Amino acid sequence: MREQQCPRLGRDEALLLECVSLLQHEQHSRAEQILGLWLQPAAQRMALIAALQLSAALAGARLRIPPCAAREHAVLPLRRPPAPDWAVRSRPEL
Repeated sequence: MREQQCPRLGRDEALLLECVSLLQHEQHSRAEQILGLWLQPAAQRMALIAALQLSAALAGARLRIPPCAAREHAVLPLRRPPAPDWAVRSRPEL
């Protein structure tokens, strides 16, 4: 967990801003890829709908997020983290 006074964005914050920025710039497939770095497929589809609504609401209020603005201010790299050890299970031997 980051300090509240941290001047940088966390990974999730940066991914959300990048996704909204891509949607505002009509780059829907790239926005879906960003969500895929972070969410499972079913959650990705639901999040895309909410992200589209958020990007439209922000654009309607004349709040546009410049492309790649989130990457410049992120604390952590914006790539999929490795799976935790508990998620990697070997197949049982028969």
